Amino acid sequence: MSGTLRSLLAEFLGTFALVWLAAGATAADAAMGGHSGPLVAPLAYGLALGMLTYAFGSTDAHFNPALTVALVLTRRLDAVRGVFLVFCQLLGAGLAGFFLLRSFHANAAAGACMLNGVGFRMGTLIEAMTTFWLVFVYCKARLDSGGAAGCAAIGAAAAAAALATSPLTGGAFNPARAFGPAVALGLWTHWYVYWAGPLVGAGAAAVLYEHLFSAPKKEAA
Repeated sequence: MSGTLRSLLAEFLGTFALVWLAAGATAADAAMGGHSGPLVAPLAYGLALGMLTYAFGSTDAHFNPALTVALVLTRRLDAVRGVFLVFCQLLGAGLAGFFLLRSFHANAAAGACMLNGVGFRMGTLIEAMTTFWLVFVYCKARLDSGGAAGCAAIGAAAAAAALATSPLTGGAFNPARAFGPAVALGLWTHWYVYWAGPLVGAGAAAVLYEHLFSAPKKEAA
């Protein structure tokens, strides 16, 4: 299998699993009457992202359209390749949303990302800030470091972000995470928050890292 096809399949499978596990943990908690506690869904998100980044470590391992766009912006990724990666991410997320609906029925709505107690401006800012830190960690962990420790750092960043923001925005910091349940359930309220915030945050993180914090490139001998 060619490297490009392998990467596209990895983005499809990885994003499917990420959306299913993150949204499914929230829906499962709702199905059990909310007795699992507030830590379950954020930990599921972080563990899933760390696991999937490690599992698909030989490919792009983005599972996040905002991250893909940010790497295109900083010319770390070819634009045409980026378009195909985003398509596979959204396809995987959409199918995960329908699987969520078929699995949890009435409780599936709990897996959707919605604003709670904040307006769209604050929601967008929250999503932008959390995506900023997640992408910044990704750049360090994947672009300049790597290995199991880098995957753990990415998962930890996602879990920390979800812990802080799940009660307010659903803790998406990933357009695919919000898109999957939204397309299956038809819940499009404030959908733009989950695109604008992550895209701005990811772009800012990638540009800042690229110009100020990336490891210096070794000169050819």
